[in-house]
Amino acid sequence: MLLGSLGGGVRYAFTTRSAGFSSPPFDTLNLSFDVGDNPASVETNRRAVLERLRVRRAVWLTAQHGGSVAVIGAADDPEPDRQFAVDGLVTTIADVALAALAADCALVVLADPRAGVLGVLHCGRAGLTAGIVSALVDEMRAQGATAVRAATGPTICGRCYEVGDDVAAAVTSVVPLARSLAYSGRPALDVKAGVIAQLADVGVHVVREVGGCTLEDDNAFSYRRDHRTGRQAALIWQVP
Repeated sequence: MLLGSLGGGVRYAFTTRSAGFSSPPFDTLNLSFDVGDNPASVETNRRAVLERLRVRRAVWLTAQHGGSVAVIGAADDPEPDRQFAVDGLVTTIADVALAALAADCALVVLADPRAGVLGVLHCGRAGLTAGIVSALVDEMRAQGATAVRAATGPTICGRCYEVGDDVAAAVTSVVPLARSLAYSGRPALDVKAGVIAQLADVGVHVVREVGGCTLEDDNAFSYRRDHRTGRQAALIWQVP
């Protein structure tokens, strides 16, 4: 597990695939209920992660590969393992962790520690064109954030994410800095570079890039590499 801080009492974690309880091909720290793993194993894995982080409860997003954002307020009284079908989550509640899942797509944690506004998002090629980055930051500012900073997690790299000509053209017409070439010389996408460019466009500085390429790292889940596999998580919370 890769741990860090965005300042003040804001903490974040990017999980790896090790030190969990799931069996192959989800071995071992799969945190998704949506990939065919034994639900009891996923529950145990999620509970173990929260206990290690000393976080009482979390809400998890189930990515829709678009630009939808949900705000978690005190009235929601989220239960452990509650899931939201969105691409980004925002909260001002100190004792709730926000969590997003991926297995190649970019995971990003964001915060304005002074304002106490936190966010997490999942972004793949569809999220780049759907505007999830700006939608999430706009919602954070609507909740009172003024100085947002971010950290990005392990993501498939621009040399490994080969795509067709039409997909490359559609994405890079919106985010030119996502353009890349695969090892084969064919068109590819650098999702993390695209996310960082979009964050810069809305005035958010990335203070840390965590981890490398998910496809090349055997300690990361990668859908491109393994197809039937688990999901790692990004979590962010504020210590009360």
